[in-house]
Amino acid sequence: MTKKPVIVVDGGKLALAVAAAESAIMQDYARWNLYQREGLLMKVVQATEKDNRFVHRPLGAVILKVASDAMVFDVLNQVAVWEKHNAKGEVIEIDCPDKVVRVMQSRAGMLKLPELLGVINAPAMRAGGTILDKPGYDEATGLLLEKPLAAWRPLPFPVRAETADQKIQALRQLSEQAVQVLSKPFEKFPFKGAADRSVLISAILTGLQRRLLRSAPAHCFDAPMQGSGKSLLADCVSIIVTGREVASIACPEDKEELRKSLLASLLAGDAIINIDNVTTAIDSDALAVALTQKFFKGRILGVSENGSALTNALMLLTGNNMLFSKDMPSRVLVARLEPHEEEPEKRHFDNDLRTDVLEQRPQLVAAALTILKAYFDAGRPDVKLEQFGRFEQWSSEIRSALVWAGMTDPCETRKQVVKLDPERNSMLAVLTQWYAATADQITTDGLIKLSGKMGSERLYMALLAVAADRNRSDRVNARRLGIWCSKNVGRPLGGYRLDSCGDIHGGFASWQVVKLAVEERAAAAAAETANPSPAEMASRNGYYEAPLADYDDSPRALNGNRQPLIIDGIVVTDYVEREWKIN
Repeated sequence: MTKKPVIVVDGGKLALAVAAAESAIMQDYARWNLYQREGLLMKVVQATEKDNRFVHRPLGAVILKVASDAMVFDVLNQVAVWEKHNAKGEVIEIDCPDKVVRVMQSRAGMLKLPELLGVINAPAMRAGGTILDKPGYDEATGLLLEKPLAAWRPLPFPVRAETADQKIQALRQLSEQAVQVLSKPFEKFPFKGAADRSVLISAILTGLQRRLLRSAPAHCFDAPMQGSGKSLLADCVSIIVTGREVASIACPEDKEELRKSLLASLLAGDAIINIDNVTTAIDSDALAVALTQKFFKGRILGVSENGSALTNALMLLTGNNMLFSKDMPSRVLVARLEPHEEEPEKRHFDNDLRTDVLEQRPQLVAAALTILKAYFDAGRPDVKLEQFGRFEQWSSEIRSALVWAGMTDPCETRKQVVKLDPERNSMLAVLTQWYAATADQITTDGLIKLSGKMGSERLYMALLAVAADRNRSDRVNARRLGIWCSKNVGRPLGGYRLDSCGDIHGGFASWQVVKLAVEERAAAAAAETANPSPAEMASRNGYYEAPLADYDDSPRALNGNRQPLIIDGIVVTDYVEREWKIN
């Protein structure tokens, strides 16, 4: 057993005592699980019930806790013997002085302790293509790999071949085989299409690498009804990546509560965060920041100061017929499940998928890493994908690897997300109906008056959807309409654009909807015209036939209420059996 160092604390020697204390910790820092992270001292611990106030975690989950003074005091008393000279000049043993603890806390971020990027529970691929599979702290990445319960499978590398072409061919075959291994446990899930299945595999690969990615889109599991398997998929992704079921946040209606929960989970270093049971359109600014920025800032619970947390956690969302608005449609991938049973929760399975995935975990992790490393060793060939702004590194390392391995681009699912964006559809309705009513410059008051005339009912309904008066929801509020115009000026959509024309008529702002030229329309609406939209189908047939679960058929969506339903810019006013009537 190593003998503890003796640290003597006398007047004027505080700095020396702090330096000695730090050196004592560094002799065996892994034992004390004390690290630096973004200017804070953090301790790696197992979560208790007290840590689950905002986040539900499984038993044994490894998290980070901001090291309190009491935690640091406890560690310092264990790593060293503390002494001082009393008034008689005699050496006496003491507890670590509080001032030593306070000074160490104040130096967080500047100490010699390792800087922790995150805790991982499975091997990952470093930037240079090597595999991090040795338990403990990895200086090259700043990651702490937890000890596994079972040995990891060796990867089938390096691949040897006589020519470069043969090597690339062999690597691609390895990658394709790995996709089959990783997909097999989920072959009975009723994914809507190949792109939806790709989202699942992408979630697994992203989860393994997320600590080393600057940003990554949220991966969502959507279905028309409960019991379809959304939460099961989220748990299985987490079991492969972390060895445990997913840490979950119940999706609150209050955006501030969601912000608090996200900060608590990110500070705790959860590898995967599942926002569960989404029932309303997601337009959270906090979630948008967490998905695209490196840091998430806010007040730290239990500490009277603000702090920033790294956002390198995989975000999952689960819900029924989820909608995304504002900044969110450009930040999510959605895997849609479409069970054919009326009560899918009554389906019988021969085995427990969570248990099976846990037992197969070493093999599944090896398959996921094989996809990534095979693509890296092949030189990461260009697979000609469209840019995905804000997620360039993820697109280059994860998305491209999947497509190179023969899978459908998971970003194909974004087209449907965009088409169902309530804010986009509301704006498209306003622009199309506005232009149909007038192509001239007009004030908001003038537009409201115009919408009240005979034959302009569709314009009035479109304006209500974006600027209804808060006290009289059957009336359009001119001030709210002006704010809406200011927020959306200059944005091309559906072949139209809203322009600001300056002040006229006594200082009132005027606006004009213009129709874009052919070249501008092509540039602005390439994604819009990739597939026939509901609006296009409706214009051909007069009715758009769709499953009831695809759109909101509650009373607030119908003509009898003041809040119209808008699909791809078309105002829906009546519901007829299984069809939406388009006026």
